[in-house]
Amino acid sequence: MYREALALKSVPDPIAIGALGGLADLGDLDDISRVMEFAAHSKARVRAEAWRTLFILDPEEAGWRIDLLAGDPNGKVRRHIPAGTLTCRRRIVDSEWLTGPMNRQPRVRGHLL
Repeated sequence: MYREALALKSVPDPIAIGALGGLADLGDLDDISRVMEFAAHSKARVRAEAWRTLFILDPEEAGWRIDLLAGDPNGKVRRHIPAGTLTCRRRIVDSEWLTGPMNRQPRVRGHLL
């Protein structure tokens, strides 16, 4: 039933959210490609549900795509990034350390590593 709902050309947002939630409970790895189509939806609520579903169905696959999630402009979508996950774009290295003498400790966001 959930797969059929998402197979339509134009899926209304409430139906997409409900069907993605259903796939999170009853779906399998074959549903991942369809779920990822909704990760680029225009509505943040639909994108958030798509990412939640992906992390439930296949956390490893979701981990490979974490930069896409981290780049989402909406914080309600980005909150689905698992706690403790570091992405390259979130680490800021002090440029003075890169050009200065070699005896300095590296700094990330002003804290010693």
